[in-house]
Amino acid sequence: MRPAQVLTGHSGGRVQKGLPDDISRSSLLTQEDLEYYASRFRKTGFAPGLNWYRNISRNWVEAAEYHERKAGRGQLATAATAKC
Repeated sequence: MRPAQVLTGHSGGRVQKGLPDDISRSSLLTQEDLEYYASRFRKTGFAPGLNWYRNISRNWVEAAEYHERKAGRGQLATAATAKC
């Protein structure tokens, strides 16, 4: 599978125009990970992720009661840099 295929929508059209077909895979994902995420995207498209942002005002209201809550032990944060 070419990595650019991950960016293909349900109808086969490109999600974003102007991307090269030879996008290299990030070293942060194994080929197995990439295939898993691509299969989930093929199944659901962008809708689930975009719905979170469409609902952001309600999410803010729902989370207001937790604004002073501190993260406990066992919390994990993941980050990457552009150098990858």
